[in-house]
Amino acid sequence: MRPSPSAPSPRRVLLALVGVLLLLVTACGSSSNAPDQDAARDAGSDSDEGDTADDGPIRLTDARGEVVLDEPATDVVTLDFTYTEMVLALGVTPVGVADVGFYRDYVHQDPPLPEEGVTDLGLRSEPSTDRIRSLQPDLIITTTLSLPQVDVLEGIAPVLFFDPSTLDDPMAEMRSTFATVGAALGRDAEAEAVLAELDERLESGRREITDAGLDGTEIVVAQGVGSIEAPLFRLFTDRSLIIQVATEIGLANAWDGPASDWGYTDSTLEGLTQVGDAWFLAIALDEHVDAFEETYASSPVVQNLPFVQNGRFRALGGDAWPWGGPRSAIHLVDRFVTVLEDA
Repeated sequence: MRPSPSAPSPRRVLLALVGVLLLLVTACGSSSNAPDQDAARDAGSDSDEGDTADDGPIRLTDARGEVVLDEPATDVVTLDFTYTEMVLALGVTPVGVADVGFYRDYVHQDPPLPEEGVTDLGLRSEPSTDRIRSLQPDLIITTTLSLPQVDVLEGIAPVLFFDPSTLDDPMAEMRSTFATVGAALGRDAEAEAVLAELDERLESGRREITDAGLDGTEIVVAQGVGSIEAPLFRLFTDRSLIIQVATEIGLANAWDGPASDWGYTDSTLEGLTQVGDAWFLAIALDEHVDAFEETYASSPVVQNLPFVQNGRFRALGGDAWPWGGPRSAIHLVDRFVTVLEDA
């Protein structure tokens, strides 16, 4: 049994679509084409009573091969949202983070990034290597899109490079990466505990979906880039973390378009007519509603979309980050369950 449609209201249409239109490229992941991640770092370090690695070198595997650390890292720089989230989830506060403002806007913060004691390193696409060097980190974590800067970065500290962009199983990659980051920080036990929490939430989320009669409900998840004048949509495919989360709790992805790197298909506003009457779930910031309403409230294209006419649209919220770590995945389960149970 699937949620029955209700009469659409213009305001709810706008809420569902606005964030999809207005998440600018710089906010959605200019450095990753998608994607990222005690008011001071000492709070994360001084509370380090978790599992630490045995004495001796720590041997890790990243997207390029083996990385060896002499000891667990404590002063960590993260250059993508995913790794900022992962380090925080392990109980460590990074000393430097790229795109601090956008991280706070677009990534569910559990735990939050401290307001003080974290150096903003600039854009993920162009982090300040001078600022990174001034922090004297003992580890830098980033994506392979930072490879053009590899010589500079490795001249500062050991670097872990990861590449979640082209894999067919992003959930497995996320789990493996999180375990590797945990090992790098000497927090293997904490990593195992967080991954166990994710497994428990996926299981309970599937029970909630089944108990609500929503098993097999067809959805399309969308995010947008560009500007309000030239909107472009990202419709997520089966080769994306956010859809893998959805299917693991019993939902069905109705979008089968070709997958680019990062697991989505680009679409114009007119292309949304292909979505049909599946539930359209938008990653949307409420603050963008007014701007979209002014431009598109009376648009025949919007009003004639099947999911608009059938009332099958909901907002997942602006902080439903589709390329995150375990905490983002747990938050996505919460959002999927909540918006569909309330439908």
